[in-house]
Amino acid sequence: MQRTKTPKVIVTFSSLSDALAVEDSAKEHGFAGRIIPVPSELDAGCGFAWAADVEKRAEIEGALEAYGLDHEGVFVLDMY
Repeated sequence: MQRTKTPKVIVTFSSLSDALAVEDSAKEHGFAGRIIPVPSELDAGCGFAWAADVEKRAEIEGALEAYGLDHEGVFVLDMY
């Protein structure tokens, strides 16, 4: 069975504490995603990123702003 890449929204961080703050906020407020290692296509300060299905991009960006969560950037990448 061949795996297929699908688009994911990826949020990068400059520090591990920023990444963990997003994880804690996601648990508290129920928005989609999980912590992953930064994909090799991107460069981020701490080596960790937040990933979710691309359909959740508006939800993720809204949560980052609404809860004042620090991040470096928001990207869309095709990933396994």
